[in-house]
Amino acid sequence: MIRLARRSTSALAGGALVLVAVLTGCSGEREEAPPEPPPAATPSGDPEPEAEAAPVPPPAFLDVVCADLLGEERLAEVFSSELAEQAPSWVELSSETGPARYVLRHLGGIECEWGVGRPWEAPPATNEGFVGVNVRVLPRATEAWNAVAQYYGTGGTETSSCQALEAVDECVFDVLDGDRWIKVTALGVPAGAADRARPLLDDVLAAVRAATPTTARWTPPEDALPLGPDCAQFFTPEEAGDLLELPEVPTLDATDGGASLSSETRRAASSAFCPWAAGSGNPSAASSLFHTWLPAGEWAWEEERGRASDEYSPIEVPGLVDDDAAFLRCPDPVGACSVDVIVGGNWLRFGAAQDEYVEVPIADKPVALTALGELAVATLRG
Repeated sequence: MIRLARRSTSALAGGALVLVAVLTGCSGEREEAPPEPPPAATPSGDPEPEAEAAPVPPPAFLDVVCADLLGEERLAEVFSSELAEQAPSWVELSSETGPARYVLRHLGGIECEWGVGRPWEAPPATNEGFVGVNVRVLPRATEAWNAVAQYYGTGGTETSSCQALEAVDECVFDVLDGDRWIKVTALGVPAGAADRARPLLDDVLAAVRAATPTTARWTPPEDALPLGPDCAQFFTPEEAGDLLELPEVPTLDATDGGASLSSETRRAASSAFCPWAAGSGNPSAASSLFHTWLPAGEWAWEEERGRASDEYSPIEVPGLVDDDAAFLRCPDPVGACSVDVIVGGNWLRFGAAQDEYVEVPIADKPVALTALGELAVATLRG
């Protein structure tokens, strides 16, 4: 059984309110002397410990805000619906979950989004009538751009396409500008209307070129436990299979569905998305599981939890120490579940897909995912 974590509380001493009344007598009467002040309170016990400072997120490599990249007039010119800035929700890959949503900013990148107040669906888009635009800017991106170009056998420093999806139309622009990869994705423009959407890219390019680079460079906390890009760094496939009593040893290979801006940012950050599968390829409960992580990603977890704090419940995972913590998100026994572990300043996520998406669902997801978290903590903490 998963036990809820206990949090210690400390009582605060209450102060007394002292009311001093000054009495004034009638004419000719002597004023009463004011009462002597009470003796100063003597401190007792140890002083309250100072609150832990929140992890500092990496600064963006340019001194810009989203409004600098695209203005209201341009958005009104391109889109028929009224758009407003919103939390980024567009995904380039269906594996962009949890830590993956923060990898771009982890590298000093910038992401902005304007929409109609609801998140985008994972592609192919199914949110009928949705319109919006997502902008991503990755610094120091020449190597990433060349890796994608080599994967697809393309050349040059710009690609663009407009296509009709299931319910909406999409235009995508990718540009390598100096050593910066700029990606603009627009939904809700007419199919093939690249000329109508092109000004979005032009405005972003102009703003990026005019922006002042920031001088601060973020470095991971010195006490963060080191992580690499290997899916088996927390446990071997054999250990995971034995722990969950799977019928055969699973595979834990990383996949990103080809090469893209998203996949290259993960590689640069020593992060990965590791879906599980049965070694034989036969239907297995292993196929419903995945794990992913963000090195020194405690800052990102704090933002994620702050965004949806009521969705995460603290749990106990043996082996956690100091500022480590673990949280369960499992609103529906047959729905998607995850256990997030903050250990040594890193953010680890162990997840299970919705039952309807797999042939053989994993039994008791909270117990299974918590057990994987415990195994990973034991490996990292030694």
